[in-house]
Parts: sequence; structure tokens; C-alpha cells
Amino acid sequence: MSNSAMITLKDGEKVPNIILAATTYNLKMAAKESADAIIGLVERCKDAQYKFIFSPHGDSKDILRRWALVQPSGAVPAYIQSIVLNSVETSGKELRLVSPISGSITNQFFI
Repeated sequence: MSNSAMITLKDGEKVPNIILAATTYNLKMAAKESADAIIGLVERCKDAQYKFIFSPHGDSKDILRRWALVQPSGAVPAYIQSIVLNSVETSGKELRLVSPISGSITNQFFI
């Protein structure tokens, strides 16, 4: 990974550009498939003991595993956890995915 450009996230964490690009793409695609899976991913990033739920769109853990956002065990790799937590804004019951990049000119990364 030493040849990859490092990008600074809003919390100061540095991640390889290639991992940021892949993770944000996969996060966007998983959100299109199941908002419940993304809510579960955020909860899992905050609490490693959180149990994924089965939603009308399918098993959240399986959806997230297909998009390489969790490991087969359900664990969230450190880089992905940091990117997810920096990509989420909440307001009441609304959850928005935004740019996780520090100093981003546009904060609207995806909807």
C-alpha cells in the first residue's frame, strides 16, 4: 500500500485512495440495495457486538459481505469502519451519506 496516495478523512485518519474509492463505491451500491443494511453497518461500526438484522431486502450481513464492507464473520475492517463513520450524517431519523474527505469542497458525496 505504500505506493498508494493517502487521503485524509474528516476525523484526521489517513486511508489509501484506492481503498477510499472502492469503499465509497461499495457503500453507495449497498445503500441502493438496502438502506437497512447501511444502518446496520453504521451500528456495527459503532458497536462490534451489534447483531445484523434480516430486512425485507434480505440479510443485511450478506448484502454487506457481497459489497466487501464486512468480513465473513461480520467484522468491519478498520479502514472501512473509519470511512463509513466519516461518510454518515444523521438528523433525527434521517441518514445521509456524504463525502468522508477532510476539507471536501462538496459535502454531497452521494444520496
